Amino acid sequence: MGSTRLVILQRGSSRLAWETWVSGRRNGGPSRLQAYVDARTGKVLTSREHVMSGTGNGNWEGNVTFPTTNTAGTFSMRNPNGTGLSCDNAANNQTFTGPDDLWGTGVGTNRETGCVDAYYGADQERLMLSQWLGRNGMKGNGGWVPIRVGLNAVNAFYDGTQVQIGHRQANNQWIGATDVVAHEMGHGVDDFTPGSISNKGTQEFIADTFGAATEAFANNPADVPDYLVGEEVNLVGSGPIRNMFNPAALGDPNCYSASIPNTEVHAAAGPGNHWYYLASEGSNPTNGMPNSPTCNGSTVTGIGIQKVQTILYNAMLLKTTASSYLKYRTWTLTAAKNLFPGSCTEFNAIKAAWDAVSVPPQVADPTCSASSVVVTNPGNKVGRVGVNKSFTVVATGGTPPYTWSATGLPPTMSINASTGRVSGTQTAAGTFSVTVTATDSTTATGSASFTWKVNP
Repeated sequence: MGSTRLVILQRGSSRLAWETWVSGRRNGGPSRLQAYVDARTGKVLTSREHVMSGTGNGNWEGNVTFPTTNTAGTFSMRNPNGTGLSCDNAANNQTFTGPDDLWGTGVGTNRETGCVDAYYGADQERLMLSQWLGRNGMKGNGGWVPIRVGLNAVNAFYDGTQVQIGHRQANNQWIGATDVVAHEMGHGVDDFTPGSISNKGTQEFIADTFGAATEAFANNPADVPDYLVGEEVNLVGSGPIRNMFNPAALGDPNCYSASIPNTEVHAAAGPGNHWYYLASEGSNPTNGMPNSPTCNGSTVTGIGIQKVQTILYNAMLLKTTASSYLKYRTWTLTAAKNLFPGSCTEFNAIKAAWDAVSVPPQVADPTCSASSVVVTNPGNKVGRVGVNKSFTVVATGGTPPYTWSATGLPPTMSINASTGRVSGTQTAAGTFSVTVTATDSTTATGSASFTWKVNP
């Protein structure tokens, strides 16, 4: 909360009010409200947001909104939530500015319109990284690189300092659609995780997953999630650049082989993109997504794109400079096991998808044994200060013996790690939210939560 002063608020009639500045977060971004509170009643009379949200008219992404910066009445495509995240004119590397917070004309050859599409896509990736993966920006510390629209080439690229957006072959429309921009920024995430940019044919598939995940997160009706790369921009007039559910449809390999590490890097993305789709949606989805062939004739059940992107990102945190398809198989299986202890569903889906694209098992691959621990909820408890209380929590399933732990117990109360018996003298009044957890000999866990009210 900021400074407060007593003012006269004119809103039809004069009211004595406290003017207060309140900072926080709203809708995934920062908020700074100038609030007026009635000095007599304490009622909020009005408030005004000072963190701007621009409205853009894009060519590919339609009518969209995104955070902007207002400096002394001049608005700019500079994101207040991401250090260094802006959209610039590549002719002079100057960030687009204007007297209002309305951006773009909807005409795809206009550079500001190109920035509407690209800047929106980057902001959606920022939100996806935060809400799905718990990552603070492309660099992991809140930092980004600027986007620059106007590259005189049928291409887009990331070079460690910027993302350059060029044009499509026909009509010279700028190609900053969400999956294209998120792909290039995905190279940045790859660059700023351990081991830097992935190699041996994996770098483009890694970036493609960030494009697909951002497209799915945004769920924009103007750009429906579809696991096609660059389908909107139609770069050279022959449709999508890559197809994740059937790479072979566009001439890329569906299946891994020993030649993949030496294949042209974009074609080498085929097996990884195919794995990602199978793990996310499965070979025979029932949600309207297309069927996907498997290299071994198997049937794969998907676990959803958010889970798969989370597993892949955590695998990237295990990455070394020796990254490869074979390493990513081991890293994703390890990440799945670590992220979902006590469950083999996610692990098995990741494994089945790698098998289905012919990436072979590795000596370093972990294993997963299904083990389900169920803790019987003891029910809410009521007690009184100064009174002894004890009860035993019970677990079934998994592989006993169990090791017990608890959080949120009233002061001086404890749980026996071997027996699950909770006991002690209640010494403090209050309402406590308690969670008890049983861990079996395979590290599978089960928990139960309840409320414990201690009266004075």
